[in-house]
Amino acid sequence: MFEGWPVAAAPLRLSHDQRTSTKHQLLLVVKPWPRQPPDLESFLHPIAAELKERAKGVPGLIVANSPTPVMLRAGVHNFTTEQPGGDQLCQLTGVSSYSYNRFRLFHGIYPPASSHVYLPPEDRSGKSLFKVHDYIAPRRTAARIGVSAAETGDSRAGRTSVAHQTRLQQKSGVKGYCLFFAPSPAMRTAYPHLKN
Repeated sequence: MFEGWPVAAAPLRLSHDQRTSTKHQLLLVVKPWPRQPPDLESFLHPIAAELKERAKGVPGLIVANSPTPVMLRAGVHNFTTEQPGGDQLCQLTGVSSYSYNRFRLFHGIYPPASSHVYLPPEDRSGKSLFKVHDYIAPRRTAARIGVSAAETGDSRAGRTSVAHQTRLQQKSGVKGYCLFFAPSPAMRTAYPHLKN
């Protein structure tokens, strides 16, 4: 018996009640716990290879109301995760960074005499940093994550100190390239049909 968090796929054509039912979900991988795998991405490459084949298309399918065979393509509509799983999947640093929010680019503050990053709406003294409602900080996009991942990768390749790399990751909130959200150029070449 496996212990851990399952990663599953569900067809979106089904109703919400059917989609969330276990019998309609395709189990992709079970992530073990309490120990994490040393390289989560190694578990994701077989899934990406299968998705690439589905995105490339399956030719010659006969469907109703079509006089000729058609090409069927499938793709990923979205990923849904809990916060720690999403941080791992997106190669984000999580709570140890200035940019903890996965969707918006707003930064916390790191007071000099403290060992914690404080996030909005208030700093340690209770002073309001800004209002979270109606805040118009730029969204964190795959392109922005990719730029931060490239900077992190370049700092590793440039053989900078580990302290410098850690500070860079804390500032951006990104540890590296992410297979499904901000793939490296090599990943894009390996999985060309997943570009959308």
